[in-house]
Amino acid sequence: MIQLGPSNTAPFLNIDPRESSGLSVYGPNSGLSYTDGSSVSSSGNTGGSVLGTTTNSFSAPAPTPAPVDPFAAYGGKAAYDGLVAGFDAEKNALFNSANTAGDGASIGQRTSIMDFMNDYGRGQRGIDQSRVNANTAKQQGSNSIRDMVGQGINSGNMMLSNRNAGNSSGADAIARAYAQLGNQQMANVGNQFEQSQSAADMQQMELGNDVTNFQRKFEDNKQASINQITQEVNTLLDGLDARMATANLPERIALDQEKGRIKAEAIAKLSQQDQLLGQERAKINPISREEQARQANIDVNAGRDLGADAFNFSTDVPAQFQGTGGFSSGLPIFTAPRKREG
Repeated sequence: MIQLGPSNTAPFLNIDPRESSGLSVYGPNSGLSYTDGSSVSSSGNTGGSVLGTTTNSFSAPAPTPAPVDPFAAYGGKAAYDGLVAGFDAEKNALFNSANTAGDGASIGQRTSIMDFMNDYGRGQRGIDQSRVNANTAKQQGSNSIRDMVGQGINSGNMMLSNRNAGNSSGADAIARAYAQLGNQQMANVGNQFEQSQSAADMQQMELGNDVTNFQRKFEDNKQASINQITQEVNTLLDGLDARMATANLPERIALDQEKGRIKAEAIAKLSQQDQLLGQERAKINPISREEQARQANIDVNAGRDLGADAFNFSTDVPAQFQGTGGFSSGLPIFTAPRKREG
């Protein structure tokens, strides 16, 4: 701005270079006077007269305030970024820890499943083998008893014939005697077979109970692992979020969202083993009756020695089957010689 004339003794002329409409002359009084003493009427305009144009008034613009640094409280943008990065690193470490814990728990569950299934399969094979052994023992016993009966009848008939005592009544008596003996021993073998099958049925039921108990414990352990993982991480997340609040960080943890994500991931990892348990369980099933008989036939044809699993029975002829008196002989029953005609 240019001032014409001493500002402390006389009116002065202000020339504002920003104004394009002309010159404004201001004075302390209602009139206008120049430096040579002459005066110009201002027509009552106390704010000044305009030379050749309309009078304009100006005021200086308000100074623009200096911008506020939003990161000043943190020591600058770099310090703020470093603080945020530190909290992010801690949060990621918590997530990694939860994933590691979930992986470890899942591996533990898998190992538990496979160990149990090995025991379960071994138990099932033992039951199946006991059923096959029972079928083998039954066939071996039945065959021995039938051989004893057949050989006894044939031997008795041959002795009757050699002594010229062969008749239908004698042969029938021999057949009935050996049939009775055979039936007794067959019943003995049959009872032992049923007892062995009942014992196998009991073992099968107990094995099924073992599976049910394992599945229940497996589910309980899975839920316990999920709860432990989520509870620990949730506590750490709460603490980390509280520290971020204390640091006046606008970035905070979406706690509900993150906690839900961690729990969902833990459930997904551990639930993978549910499928494994079902698959392994489906591979192990009791042997069918047809397969029991088939394997027993193989054992019988091979002459397998069952040892302690063999059934107890007798093929000896009881003493009461032997003849007495003057006609005693090695025959299984007492017979009289056939009468001679002539």
